[in-house]
Amino acid sequence: MGAATYLLLGSLCQVLLSTTAAAQEVLPNSPLGCKLTENGPNQLQVAAFRAQLSDPKALKDFFSYQYSADLISDGLSNRTDSVYILPVPRFIVTPNVVEDVVAAVQFAADHGLKVQARGTGHQLAGIALPECGVTIDMRNFQDSSLDETTGLVTVQTGLRTGDAVERLVSKGRLPSVGTCKDVGVGGFALQGGLGWITRYRGAASDFIQSLDVVVVGSDKKAVRKTITANSDPDLFFAFRGAGGSYGVALAYTTATFPIPTNVQLAFYSITIDKAVEVLQWFAEFTATAPKSIYPGATLLPAGSDPDTPGGGAYILLQAYNLGPQTAQTEAAFQQLANFAAPRAYSNSQPGELYTEEDYLSFQTRPKECSNYTAATYWNTYFTANGTSLNPNGLSLDFINAMIAQIKASPYATPSITLLPSASIPTGPDATYFIPSAWSFYDSYYVFVGDTWNVPADDSGHIDWVKTASAALRPYYVGNYINQVMFEVADDSSRSYEASIFARLQTIKAQYDPNNLFRDLNYVHPNVKKPIVLDGGILNSLAFAAADAMAPNAMAPNAMAPAISGAEAPYPMQGIGFQRGIPAA
Repeated sequence: MGAATYLLLGSLCQVLLSTTAAAQEVLPNSPLGCKLTENGPNQLQVAAFRAQLSDPKALKDFFSYQYSADLISDGLSNRTDSVYILPVPRFIVTPNVVEDVVAAVQFAADHGLKVQARGTGHQLAGIALPECGVTIDMRNFQDSSLDETTGLVTVQTGLRTGDAVERLVSKGRLPSVGTCKDVGVGGFALQGGLGWITRYRGAASDFIQSLDVVVVGSDKKAVRKTITANSDPDLFFAFRGAGGSYGVALAYTTATFPIPTNVQLAFYSITIDKAVEVLQWFAEFTATAPKSIYPGATLLPAGSDPDTPGGGAYILLQAYNLGPQTAQTEAAFQQLANFAAPRAYSNSQPGELYTEEDYLSFQTRPKECSNYTAATYWNTYFTANGTSLNPNGLSLDFINAMIAQIKASPYATPSITLLPSASIPTGPDATYFIPSAWSFYDSYYVFVGDTWNVPADDSGHIDWVKTASAALRPYYVGNYINQVMFEVADDSSRSYEASIFARLQTIKAQYDPNNLFRDLNYVHPNVKKPIVLDGGILNSLAFAAADAMAPNAMAPNAMAPAISGAEAPYPMQGIGFQRGIPAA
């Protein structure tokens, strides 16, 4: 053997020794069921994989449930309901360079392990945590680059919305990004992407021009490639709307749009007894208002606003102008004021049509979306295509069903929000429009959710969301895959039109025949029969007891846990901002 071979063997031995020591130190807190098996990678194979990485500390194994749960930014790892018992991967890789990602995917393929990328961990159902598989934590991939000539920006998938906004607002342009500064641009855009400019410009996934991805075919070889509508039309289509089921996205290049210096915004709080009239007017307004106007209506229960007469339920009517001020936008705010002001018991702009806020502050407001210590449960749906273009797009039965559910809430914290979904772009915006797997255009985006602080009430709050969701189910045709809990068996399939889901299944069979990446029919683990490995039932893991076995469950070289908290509607603080706009 040559010197190079001896050097490699020496490196492997050293890594193996350190791996074994770390395993012995934290093994008592390992997730049940994710131990080494005859069919899984042995210690030597794990050590060899570790040696391939740019930093041996990039690979974590034998960690506690709490360590895994901290990868989900929902603040729910210590909640009481079983829905918050998340899947637990066998390995977590935090890559520093692209080669680390390729190596991690190859390692998973070699050993038949499910593999999934994690952007910022804001999907509450834990879809980035494959059971006994490999999670690739993309937090170190946060670069961005704007081509000021073409207006195209390339962003890595670990970048957060707030960071992207802060880098680009000074350039006067932004891509379609989420409403919450802590949400990552990766998962957001690759599963539709509905943000502030959804109605004005369109869904984020439709403006992606190319993707830098790692995929695995029938030969089980991990390959990095750039895909476009021309080079890989089917794979490119599927990645934009169902991305996590087809590979790992490293970065994408997308269109940006000019943004105004300021945003105009107006809010009116109206008692629930006027909700039918308000929502019927809202449908007419949404169908005719300029596309840059983003209207919303949120139903809130008794006790949620101390200023409501009698403390009862109410409806929050709101509008934002995300484009330039024109005679048409001024007329829209005047129309809103003419209707809402006489009916409202309070508003955010007394005597004025609106207030204004600079775009950067508006987009990066720290208190807007998240309560980082609360629990959240949510579902989001779409009505039929074209309904938001119809002045009668909200049926009276649907309106009454929403009102009945919010009145029936025993809590002050739930909300039901109506927003117009994405438009099909016209004019110059259409230049960069490439239809994706997401397709609920010109419909209503219906958010049903709750955010609360008392762990003992988990089941009650969750039951309200489930009951309200079931009551509204006859009135919607699909789900928003970025904001469902995957507790209903068809949650995944209903996130796409039937013909599109059939196409996605065909593409999945061709490009991921070994189903290495996320199941296209993903279901929350608590809905499935528990997986039994090595005598441990993973899905019924008594995580609180397991983590209590050692106060310091984190491995010595563990990375800092992700920020915890719920990406969810929360009482908006500041001028005019109450609960109203869901995080996306």
